[in-house]
Amino acid sequence: MGIVCRFLSTVKCCVSRGRYQRQGDHDVNASLPLTKPRQNASRTPTGDADRVPSLTEQHAFLDAAKYSKFSQVERLLLACPGLVNCQPAGRWSALHQAAEKGDARAVQFLLDHGASTSARTRDGLMPIDVAKPCVFDALFQASLSGAEDGKSGKSNGCATEEVLSNLALHKFGESNASNSTEEESDDDTDCATCHICLDDYEFGDDLRTLPCGHFFHMCCVDEWLKEKSSCCPVCRSDCATGSNPSV
Repeated sequence: MGIVCRFLSTVKCCVSRGRYQRQGDHDVNASLPLTKPRQNASRTPTGDADRVPSLTEQHAFLDAAKYSKFSQVERLLLACPGLVNCQPAGRWSALHQAAEKGDARAVQFLLDHGASTSARTRDGLMPIDVAKPCVFDALFQASLSGAEDGKSGKSNGCATEEVLSNLALHKFGESNASNSTEEESDDDTDCATCHICLDDYEFGDDLRTLPCGHFFHMCCVDEWLKEKSSCCPVCRSDCATGSNPSV
């Protein structure tokens, strides 16, 4: 009988120990913090507008624009918006390159991402000065849109009504003065297209001649001079001062 009692006591003790152990394991596990998935701390967001691109990045961006690699231009610009108007060593901007190639998609993309229509080459040329006809209108409208007011638009010397009133007017195909020579009339026929609207002149159209000698439809050049710049759209001579910034 004593043996049986001792056996039952031993079994009871073992069962109690098992329960305590299982309870202890549960308590320990419950006290452990939940582990969250690790995040990649090295990941950086694209499109850091505050980052200044290196010279290597700038040249790579302009090389892509020069060789018409639009997908690369787009990728680089989205990754680093600061590239949009870069011109290291006076190189053509990406907008100059797209305009000169007549790439309408690239021109619109660059304009939408802040490309400056007033950026100049070392020769003093803006993108509109080298643009193919198919992208001229987009650049012209962007120039007049006011998006660049305060940078180099209206605040940077547009023509006044007084300046306009002092510029010569004449009609295409007709003498602009009673003593006009045959040579002067020939000049009209040699330049038969308005470089602003790209329409051919028609007999009797009102033309305005700038001091540099270039002439345009009166309505076209008046809008240009009053809204964009007092400089000739072709040679960049200032019609108010007669100076040429490219010289």
